[in-house]
Amino acid sequence: MGYAEELRIWANERVAEYKRQQLSTAQAQRQWVHDQQNRAPKKLGEFKSKTSKSVYKVYDYGGRITCNCPGFVFRHNCRHITEVV
Repeated sequence: MGYAEELRIWANERVAEYKRQQLSTAQAQRQWVHDQQNRAPKKLGEFKSKTSKSVYKVYDYGGRITCNCPGFVFRHNCRHITEVV
């Protein structure tokens, strides 16, 4: 077996290993998405706006806490979450 043949075999093994890793990562991502879709969000609080008629709601999506207020949308942090947690 020559050098070129050994190199081809080695390269094919690396490509196969890479494809296996990509497949397992994709399967894990699909499972996570499936789990998240089947998990109902838990409402943690509801706050009336001080400046408008809006009502802001804080939800827990399986450990990921969110709020629908403008502060959370832009900064990913707000006083509503701080009050709940």
